[in-house]
Amino acid sequence: MPRRLMGGLLAIVFAFAAGSPTLAETVVTRVNDHAELNQKWCEASPEQHYIFIMPASLFVDSEELFCNGVPYKLYRVIDPYDSYDFEYNIDPPFGKTGVLGCGSTAGRQMDLVAVNCGPT
Repeated sequence: MPRRLMGGLLAIVFAFAAGSPTLAETVVTRVNDHAELNQKWCEASPEQHYIFIMPASLFVDSEELFCNGVPYKLYRVIDPYDSYDFEYNIDPPFGKTGVLGCGSTAGRQMDLVAVNCGPT
């Protein structure tokens, strides 16, 4: 199995090993580009848990996601505890509740990342 795919799958396994939610309660969605991510993001329920599997490149010089006039910021930063990893995030505006927020960690060399999302 390619290393890039293995890292993404490990992120999914660790997400469920940590506790809730269960796999049966989580929607796993694969997107290939920003337009598809924006569409699926806007269709997502803020009360559901998701794992979005997507190219890591979507977080480089990224555009914001917009749903119902609400901007969500995509970004990655070097993990402060492990410089070989990036933290990948999709954040709603500060203080906005009742919407999705996402976070995950993956190796810096990964082409695909699995980002865990849930209600804020």
